[in-house]
Amino acid sequence: MRVLLLFLFFILQMFSVSVQGKEYYIDSVAGKETNDGRSPQTAWRSLAKANFYHYAGADTWDANIVRYNISYNDGEKNGQCGIFMWCDPAAVQMKNLHAYNNTVVNNFGYGVNFLPGRYENFIFENNIFLITGQTDEFTGGNFTGAEFNNNLYWNFAHAQSGITQPDLRFETAPVFADPLLLLPQEGQMDNLQPRMINAIPFFKPSAGSPAVRAGKILLIPAEKDYWGHAISASERPNIGACGK
Repeated sequence: MRVLLLFLFFILQMFSVSVQGKEYYIDSVAGKETNDGRSPQTAWRSLAKANFYHYAGADTWDANIVRYNISYNDGEKNGQCGIFMWCDPAAVQMKNLHAYNNTVVNNFGYGVNFLPGRYENFIFENNIFLITGQTDEFTGGNFTGAEFNNNLYWNFAHAQSGITQPDLRFETAPVFADPLLLLPQEGQMDNLQPRMINAIPFFKPSAGSPAVRAGKILLIPAEKDYWGHAISASERPNIGACGK
């Protein structure tokens, strides 16, 4: 079976991923690849083990979570997007993904891009999709089964040129607004040390951002955001990867 899913994200110091319905922890500083990854105290050091788990010949790709990540100008050579998905139409189709509270900033094309296939119960919500180059759509590709809800969309290039914002498909309750993120200038992300990646000052909403407290309350929210800030289970969260 040929199944490929690429999430092109910066990796923070400590976070968790859900793989095949099981929670695994990654700690880029204190983790070890020899650990079992099942608790913060026995975290893996990188996503390599999780990626290996995905591609080890599993019969299905099911029940995964992607949350509180940042993608910055990823996909220049492949996919032209922050999140790129491909599933062989002849294979067992991928299903049940919850992608929420991620921040995607991309200069090459789309926030999310799919190659043809059915993506049953793929839910994207509370994400920021900020495109800085011109594009026809925020979401690329041909697909069915994916749902988008309460995501924030903005295209800098279109706004600066007075062009209508790109087309939007398959979205319920979108927010069209500049998220007022602090973005890095050219060269400021060069030579960034992995151990410092969750201390970066960028990609946070500025005062007055429409992303602040505009998120949908989720049934099972994450405990911490990208920077390690605690997330309230009772208050409306921000849209995007910054919960504070």
